[in-house]
Amino acid sequence: MEFDSNQEIANAYGLPYMFQEAEDYVMEEPDVSLKRIVGMNKVVSRWIERHRRIPSSNPNAQPEERKMGIWLKVLMFYSDVMVDPTDENKKEREENETCHKSCQFTIRSGCYPDSKDEEFN
Repeated sequence: MEFDSNQEIANAYGLPYMFQEAEDYVMEEPDVSLKRIVGMNKVVSRWIERHRRIPSSNPNAQPEERKMGIWLKVLMFYSDVMVDPTDENKKEREENETCHKSCQFTIRSGCYPDSKDEEFN
């Protein structure tokens, strides 16, 4: 999935107004955005379940996998904004991210992390 312009990239992230004049864009309702996120989440989750792995957004990946990888990045970026716009649950999200990294480390290496303070790549 190649993008021809910055506008197409912004559209993929649900930010079509990013490169437009403020008066030219009417912001969509939050419930519409939330429905879009829920729909994308279902599609990406089904892809992961079917293929038993996380999709890659690498340009060399198959087009469908790359699309799912981009959507996953969009979901990770956008879902926090939609679910918790005031950032009230930041600490909990950070703890969840640490747990996510630990799980990825365990899947990749086949062993448990030695320390929960260790930085996992």
